[in-house]
Amino acid sequence: MSDAPPVGLPLPIDDYIPHFLVIALIIGVGYLIIKERSTSTTT
Repeated sequence: MSDAPPVGLPLPIDDYIPHFLVIALIIGVGYLIIKERSTSTTT
């Protein structure tokens, strides 16, 4: 197998890394907010 990205990707890997970081950040922040809300409502 070569190091080239799959043909199915519309964008190069360099453009995907920032999107992945942003998505991970949003998911992490949302998870923390939900976790805090659930703990605050429990107490």
